[in-house]
Amino acid sequence: MLIVGNLSMAYAELSVPGQSFVQPHRMPFYGVVAAAAVVVGAALYVPAVGSLLKVAAPSAAIETVALAAAMLAGGWYLVAKRRKAKPITLATGTSV
Repeated sequence: MLIVGNLSMAYAELSVPGQSFVQPHRMPFYGVVAAAAVVVGAALYVPAVGSLLKVAAPSAAIETVALAAAMLAGGWYLVAKRRKAKPITLATGTSV
């Protein structure tokens, strides 16, 4: 889940507030995400690869909690970055 946390932090760093999730300039990043998913998936769910690397898939409950924690570990930065980008409007109608 360290990989998921790092990738979510990298996405947050690359993101620009106001842009959609899918942008053409992010295609290399999506390629890295896909490659990481294939490698980790093979290591955890293909028995021959798992035995070679001496790893096994965790239970579904542990996997869910770990994924959520990894997304929170990287995702907080995206939320903070987007909140910082929004101008604060005062009651007088002026922005700070």
